[in-house]
Amino acid sequence: MRKSLLSLFALVLALGQSVSAANSYGLPDNIQDGNILHCFNWPISEVKNELPNIAAAGFGTVQLSPLQRGDVKVGSPWHDLYRPYDLAFKGGLGSREELKALCAEAANYGIKIIVDVVANHVDKTAGYHDTWWDGGGRVRWEGGINYGDRRSITHGQLGDYGDINSELSEVCARGKAYVEDLKSMGVKGCRWDAAKHIGLPSEGCNFWSSVTSVPGMYHYGEILDAPGPNAGIIKEYGNYMSVTDNKYSNGAARENGGIPYGHGGSWDVNYGMGAKVVYWGESHDTYSNDEWSQNVDQSVIDRAWASFACRKGATALYLSRPNAKGFNNIKVGKGSTAFKAAHIAAVNKFRNACVGKADYFTNGGNAISVTRQGAGAVIVMKGSGNVSIANGGGYCPAGTYKDMVSGGIFTVTASTISGNVGQSGIAVIMKDGVAPDPNPNPNPNPDPVPVPDGSMWILGNLSGAAGWATTPGTGVAMTKNGSTYTANGVEFVLASGETKCYFNLTDYVGATWDDLNMKANRYGAATEGAAITLGSPASITKFTNNVDASACASWTIAPGKYDIKADLSAMTIIVTNAGDDPNPNPNPNPNPDPTPGSLTIPGDYNLAYSGDKANVYYWSEANTTMTSWPGQTMQTATGSDGNTYKVIKLPAGVEKIIFNTNGDQSKTGDLTYSGSYVMNDNGATSTAVTFGSNPNPNPNPNPNPDPNPGTSCYIYFDNSQNRSDVAVWAWNDTENCTAAGKDNWPGDRMTQKDGKLYWEAPAGKVPTQVIISWGGHGDSEKAGGGDLKFVNKATYKDDGTYVENNDPTPDPIKPVVSASPATGHMFTDNVSVTLSATPAGSTIYYTLDGSTPSTSSYKYTSAILLSSTTTIHAFAVASDGTKGDVKEFVYTKNDVPNPGPTPGPTPENSLNTDYYKVNPNGQVGTFKTVNVSGHPATRALSNWTPAELIAQGVARDVCQAYRGLHERPIVDSYALYGAYDNDNLYLGVQFVYTVWDEGGEGKQPGESKPYNMDGHMMIAFDLDPAKSFDGQIEKDGTVMGPIWNEAAKGAKFDNGVDAVLMCSTKPGVGTPGLFIPNPNGHASYDAAYCKALPKGFYGYADGLLPSIDHIWGLPFGSDPDDLTGNAGFVDLKSEIAESAHTFYEFKIPLSVLGVTADYIRLKGIGVMFIDKYGTSPVGGTPYDPSYFDNVKDEYSYGDNTSKEKEDEDVITYAPARIGKISVTGIDSVEDNSGNMKIYAADGKLYIEAPEAGDVIITTVSGASQMVPVEAGMNVIDNLARGFYVVNNTKVVL
Repeated sequence: MRKSLLSLFALVLALGQSVSAANSYGLPDNIQDGNILHCFNWPISEVKNELPNIAAAGFGTVQLSPLQRGDVKVGSPWHDLYRPYDLAFKGGLGSREELKALCAEAANYGIKIIVDVVANHVDKTAGYHDTWWDGGGRVRWEGGINYGDRRSITHGQLGDYGDINSELSEVCARGKAYVEDLKSMGVKGCRWDAAKHIGLPSEGCNFWSSVTSVPGMYHYGEILDAPGPNAGIIKEYGNYMSVTDNKYSNGAARENGGIPYGHGGSWDVNYGMGAKVVYWGESHDTYSNDEWSQNVDQSVIDRAWASFACRKGATALYLSRPNAKGFNNIKVGKGSTAFKAAHIAAVNKFRNACVGKADYFTNGGNAISVTRQGAGAVIVMKGSGNVSIANGGGYCPAGTYKDMVSGGIFTVTASTISGNVGQSGIAVIMKDGVAPDPNPNPNPNPDPVPVPDGSMWILGNLSGAAGWATTPGTGVAMTKNGSTYTANGVEFVLASGETKCYFNLTDYVGATWDDLNMKANRYGAATEGAAITLGSPASITKFTNNVDASACASWTIAPGKYDIKADLSAMTIIVTNAGDDPNPNPNPNPNPDPTPGSLTIPGDYNLAYSGDKANVYYWSEANTTMTSWPGQTMQTATGSDGNTYKVIKLPAGVEKIIFNTNGDQSKTGDLTYSGSYVMNDNGATSTAVTFGSNPNPNPNPNPNPDPNPGTSCYIYFDNSQNRSDVAVWAWNDTENCTAAGKDNWPGDRMTQKDGKLYWEAPAGKVPTQVIISWGGHGDSEKAGGGDLKFVNKATYKDDGTYVENNDPTPDPIKPVVSASPATGHMFTDNVSVTLSATPAGSTIYYTLDGSTPSTSSYKYTSAILLSSTTTIHAFAVASDGTKGDVKEFVYTKNDVPNPGPTPGPTPENSLNTDYYKVNPNGQVGTFKTVNVSGHPATRALSNWTPAELIAQGVARDVCQAYRGLHERPIVDSYALYGAYDNDNLYLGVQFVYTVWDEGGEGKQPGESKPYNMDGHMMIAFDLDPAKSFDGQIEKDGTVMGPIWNEAAKGAKFDNGVDAVLMCSTKPGVGTPGLFIPNPNGHASYDAAYCKALPKGFYGYADGLLPSIDHIWGLPFGSDPDDLTGNAGFVDLKSEIAESAHTFYEFKIPLSVLGVTADYIRLKGIGVMFIDKYGTSPVGGTPYDPSYFDNVKDEYSYGDNTSKEKEDEDVITYAPARIGKISVTGIDSVEDNSGNMKIYAADGKLYIEAPEAGDVIITTVSGASQMVPVEAGMNVIDNLARGFYVVNNTKVVL
């Protein structure tokens, strides 16, 4: 709570916060100072009608849904609003006149209207979106999003909609014009949908600086999870708008009964953005996208909202829930009016009256309290009843209060709040006469220069009268020398109950905190509690007087005496043990021989720990899953001081750690990782540590520098990451080599030259080592992590690597793609094209459809076989990331009549009717990246399109439809979808619920969900035409039975299947595995034949894909033989809500399957989903007759269900194909193909042989012939169409 302690007398932020005299409802003048009611999907006229109730409920702002589609009306799907036609007003929810009237009437109540704006994408279909978007590259189609790549986040496609090219100035102008248009109608602000998917000025995109330049408009942006791998760019978003914090917000209602875990989320705690955050109890996405909140009671949501809505600075969004559940059931129209509840109005009244008053958050486990200085408190419980909780900061004045919600009585002392919380779980107590601070910002434009004119003091846990014990204390005066301030022998002492000391700086010391924060500029850490590393510069953050001085964050340090030096020009602070030279040699990160204050530990480690805990758990802000709890066990090693330490080598990027023994039983708090100092249970100590046999094994990595001291020494820095304030610190064994000198870390600033950043050593200086740092110049902001060898005239990169060059660094050499045969080649039957690139090691990407390739296109791995006129577009990416130009290679076929019939478009031995379809219209899936999020599969119903359909089934084709109508859950696959990219295979399975006992319990959609049991999901693959297996487990040489059901009967395969994926219908339960054949052709639990799948590779969502217009099935009482015909089918879609159905999606690494994208494209793979219930298949997609061979017979354990659940089903029908339709089905033979590649296409047999030799071609009748082949590609085109075994490979012509 240190940050709150320092905010006891906080004044208000720079926004004007007085309440208008004309505002009789006491609503705040500024949007961020009050709370926002989200009238989600409401027509404008309905909002206008509710304004009196909204004002009475205390909401200062109303948020409307997007107004960028004119065809939306009451009853339209809600998500149509988020597929806009233009970045301009189109109406839909109301006309211009209605919006103007709403804004004017709202102003009479003191309410502001803001509008949700979708600026990231437009609807995909030309003719629907405004035609302005069809030219000039204004919309781009770069495929799905890799959330580990910031560029992909801002340039990739959300779903399959066109991504707006926000970097274009004309797009920026169009966005700004829309904001200006909204303002002209009386709108006061914008909520920006998918804001993190639009770039920042530092990334070359000026969209935000443009649209937020319209004066008098409020803005907040939707930032879900994090803006990218570098979460710190959230602060740049904060330059233009407030931002959402969904991680912190969602945790309260989703996981903890409406109680937040702490006083703020990452944007507040780690980035100091508490006054620019938007919280919520739930959002329209968490409710309408079939996410977690649609099944959470409104009372729990209200508790979570109340916990956020009473804070200082952050605003809270209250969702008016739609009057339906389910992604496809929610329509445009007026929603819930739960916002009129007494507890909601009480919280808003409290919030509005407390503008400008400091707050203090206390978590009491089952309840929380938020106190506001001199005003009162809000108490929130998981349930209701008596509560006693801390009076945080003593902010709530002592006395007896009546709860504004339930009327209950509360007693408040200086330390405790006690009383009875009513049924809502929310209590509000407030002192009479409370009003917003009348003049919260008398100096709205403080001096932006960080260097104060006068003196500087240290404030903190100091000894004697200097310390906070005599609030605020006299402080310790510092000595000024230019912009540098020093103080020596500063003594820190622990406060009661603390384990470390806190301190910050101020340029004014007042008699009271009020006085100090009104007049002082304060200087502290970027985040509260940031640990000081002795001898290493830490960055300083300024907190301005009368704006946010009261929120000044403190550094932490162990008790003791220290020397402190602060540079308010470089904004850095260095702390050393008292009497130590902060920089005894010119290397700010030295590796000296061991001294009494330091030690050496031999070995390859980067963490030394002196405590008694056994494990270390570690993470970073960007990667919270580096290891699993309780972490890694440490080793022991003896230091040069003779003591034993626990040691470990941590991976790069670690920021935070917890030491523990047996997990939660004995653990430290969250500690900031230090590899330069020995750590204990409180963090870094003052004992420096180096690792390895010699702490400085190569003190002069360049022992023979340029012999001519007069020769210039300079380096470049490739600043492609747009680092700010890049500086160079350079030295050799005898001297510092910067113009700034040894006392002025971080050294000399780099300047622009030759298109890069440039630094030159002063004349006569010859460095041997260098540090390149940026930003705050901390340990995490150094190229390569720290010390680098100085190489004259080299260009350095972020990771510390460099390119030597004696000339001003030229542009990197672009890789070049070439093709054989060369472009322009003409062929008769087919041609095999080989691509290559220089320099060696470059990766080639290509397209065959005329489009421009990107790194999401096909990745070249082997020769490309063409059988029709094709243009290949290709480019290469060098190992250093340099991209080459796109090359075009044209290959023209001389068309000749195609003798003989063309083989059918689907695999042989499959059922294809008007309703059952395998690879319909020859579809084999698509090459695209599907944004599979694991579970919950929040995007599943928007990820898949009809183009990915590879197998269509029917409903009610499971055994329960014929015997056992009462049984549930129901596992009935209806459609199978496939896609792939260079890294993964993506599968989607639509399950339908159409089986219920009409004469019994009737429809039970909830209990019938597949995920309501730990059932077995089975996906079978045909990956290698040379292999197959029966799917039976072999143990110790004995064939036992089916996978996961060894003692029973079940599925056996006789259709070319050679791999089976098994997992639970409940994601996260059990251990999924991919089973491949052992040498005997059986499955095995041995690790070599049972491959692990990555965590979170699949998930589910309730609902039906929007593209499914019908659910075809037979009426109850039909015969299973009727499934194979076309008669009697009816559309069952209208018989039950779409939310009763379930969609699963999977992301399976190609590395696990053992195939590549080129393999799938050229040869194809087979896949089928098997509906399993009991021990055996009861249905599947595609169809197989074995699923119905015992469907009407009695189950051995009861005559009211089907024997099909326990019989042996030998599956003979072919799987659907992905990538290419190629048919298998002949038993495998002995492998003697060597390294040959054998496949069929266009009625011809292709054999790629590494050397000349012979192959044996065998027909299904057993006739064989030996055919000689030459080294390279061989084409055999004189074989009749049919099935063959060529050496060990099964093919079909």
